[in-house]
Amino acid sequence: MSNLLISRRIFFIFTLSLLTSDLVLSDEIYLFNGDRITGDITQLVDKTLTVHTSYADAINIAWSEVKFLKSEKPFYIGLKRQTIKGIITVDDGIITVESEDNKNQKIESGLVRFIFLDKPSNSERSARIDVGFSNTSGNTETSQYRLDSELSYRSGEKRFFLELLLNQGKTQGVKNENNWLSRLKFDKFLTKKWYTFVALSGEENEFKDINLRSTIGLGLGRQFMNSSLTQLSIEISANYVSSDFVSQGDTDYSASSWTFDFSRKLGLLGTRVFHRNSGVMGLSENDKLFVRSQTGLRFPIRKNLSATGQFDIDWDKTPATGRNSTDRKTVFSIGYYW
Repeated sequence: MSNLLISRRIFFIFTLSLLTSDLVLSDEIYLFNGDRITGDITQLVDKTLTVHTSYADAINIAWSEVKFLKSEKPFYIGLKRQTIKGIITVDDGIITVESEDNKNQKIESGLVRFIFLDKPSNSERSARIDVGFSNTSGNTETSQYRLDSELSYRSGEKRFFLELLLNQGKTQGVKNENNWLSRLKFDKFLTKKWYTFVALSGEENEFKDINLRSTIGLGLGRQFMNSSLTQLSIEISANYVSSDFVSQGDTDYSASSWTFDFSRKLGLLGTRVFHRNSGVMGLSENDKLFVRSQTGLRFPIRKNLSATGQFDIDWDKTPATGRNSTDRKTVFSIGYYW
């Protein structure tokens, strides 16, 4: 047999083995409606299984629709209090995990929080910065600037938040808006949903006669939902408020506060609706009460870019002399998040 013919046969056998290997290593998924899907499972997040196929790229499947599944690769499976690794088989709602030491563990599929091909990180981080700007010239000259940013980092049971809001404005060259608000918060999770926190905030608002209003608080929070689809949390705390005014006497008092924070992704191309309401109320003085709320929609533009339209209300029960109790603001901004 010639060397050329031998080389061709070796090449054919090698190519066939590669193709066969790819077929064998593909994961198989059978759905309750009878469909069969072959591809590579990448993750299970928020009860949605993602499978990459050669004919339709990524396919998202509701976890409740999976009747049978057989993986050919080991995965990391997240349960309530532990993460295990192994090859998985799903059959009528029961997951069998075959670990590296060939021991099998059976789990109800509804108890699985996530499935990842790579080992999940113990830390989570996110950041967002929104910038709004408007300028009018001619008979009326106005300019408005806004910066709204937040940073979140969590490692295990500890979580940090940092927020900054800045507004500047002029009309006919005369300043008519000048304020900033910042907040720093540290959370310590006691359980999966309950946590304690310490928060420190500072505020300056020239046109509300506030030179500096600082608040420090210690409280308890509950994170009802925290997924890519829905986020909902409620916090209550005991606070100490110190207010330094420009033209009237300063005040210091004890207070209680609350924060309600909600957001949900809608079916409209990933649009997210959000609402946040927070307030501080004096414990011994009924006139010490101020409330803020932000409500709006955030529209994705492209990867990591979004457009936001929102309506803000800032209400103070007893404003400084000659000042209005309520400030309303409609905001349009462009943001970057990661």
